[in-house]
Amino acid sequence: MRLRSVLVCVVQCVSVWGAMAQVVAEDFLLFPGDGSEGDQFGWSVAIDDRLIAVGSWHDADNGANSGSVYLYDAITGSLRHKLLAEDGDSDDVFSVSLDLRFGLVAVGARDNDDSGSNSGSAYLFDALSGVQLHKLLAEDATAGDRFGRSVAIGDGVVCVGSPLDDVVGADSGSVYVFDATSGAQIRKIIPDDASAGDRFGFAISIDENGMLAACAYHDDLHGGNSGSVYLFDVTSGEQVMKIAPDDGQADDQFGRTVSIDGGLLAVGADSDDLGLNSGSVYVFDAKTGAQLHKLLAFDGAATDAFGGWVRLDRGLLGVGAAFHSDGVFGTGAAYVYEAQSGVLRDRLVQSDAGLGSFLGSSIDLSGGEIVVGALGADGSGVAAVYGVGCQADFNRDFSLDFLDVSAFIGAYNAGDPLADLDGDGRYSFFDVSLYLRLYLMGCD
Repeated sequence: MRLRSVLVCVVQCVSVWGAMAQVVAEDFLLFPGDGSEGDQFGWSVAIDDRLIAVGSWHDADNGANSGSVYLYDAITGSLRHKLLAEDGDSDDVFSVSLDLRFGLVAVGARDNDDSGSNSGSAYLFDALSGVQLHKLLAEDATAGDRFGRSVAIGDGVVCVGSPLDDVVGADSGSVYVFDATSGAQIRKIIPDDASAGDRFGFAISIDENGMLAACAYHDDLHGGNSGSVYLFDVTSGEQVMKIAPDDGQADDQFGRTVSIDGGLLAVGADSDDLGLNSGSVYVFDAKTGAQLHKLLAFDGAATDAFGGWVRLDRGLLGVGAAFHSDGVFGTGAAYVYEAQSGVLRDRLVQSDAGLGSFLGSSIDLSGGEIVVGALGADGSGVAAVYGVGCQADFNRDFSLDFLDVSAFIGAYNAGDPLADLDGDGRYSFFDVSLYLRLYLMGCD
């Protein structure tokens, strides 16, 4: 009660800021201390609970292209762990996919050969200790399935995409659901209208309510390889709906990337054509399937591949355009939008980006912090870290008012890590004091 009384007083200091697009350079860069030319560090990234994971899928610690994942402290940038598969081997491409949530790291190794050439596998690690917990394999795996091309962690489950599975025809695709604690396979998911060549499961995402979004970017609903996205209840495995863009066309490859969060669904179509393969991103209401926005880069050009990566978090949408060129080819770019309104807030750049840096190769965000991969920068690749948004805007509605105070109180009382503002692992007066200071500073 006292906490609520203290915070209520700051309502008199309400501040509202507009969504002005601005160019933002990184706060700091992450480098692999042992990186080598061509490792492509930054191919995959993830951020959650003050940890950043960066995939280096061509790292050679376990043989050429065996792959690795680096875990960093998101505040200091210091390396915590380097993750390797206990049975890693050449050409496994461990870290082709990556997710970090609920204290776990899921890593895909699509070209692992346990069940035949390129059958694929996935691994689960403890994020704090770096210890490998499970190796995940499909019970019915066969050669060429590419199981592990995508991974997503939900509450108590881990989902793994197998886009070249031949379950209802060559390369029709599937998604497997595993128990995150035991590593046991729970079910296999395929769409009601699955067909050969769809590559269902190429990209997947799970929201806070257990809704699974899974892409079939070669679905032919609006012409060959136009693409679609399916929503499933991950608990029951039941299909909820199928979603496609209002203006879908052949070869758009809608569904190369996907993210679902907070009742919104974002889908990348990096081969959509404002100019040849300029790319686009669609935002949908995840409950109704209604299309809300189609987003195009204001500075987009042919071959930019805008939408090659998308991520939603608490009302913000991050979009990568790895092939965008500022003066020289492939410097790359990333963009941050208000997801509900579709308004551009920030254009992210890398301060020393050059030829073939490919900023936007991957992207993830959490609590106003964003990490973007640049797999060609500095030879071996880098990951750029940015602070975006306003930390005091706790409910992410882009207005600073009592609703943010209430949201902070709720998170504090529930022991939500987002309320541990000083990062000491405890919920105390220091967190309250820091929030009050942030609130009174306002949001510019």
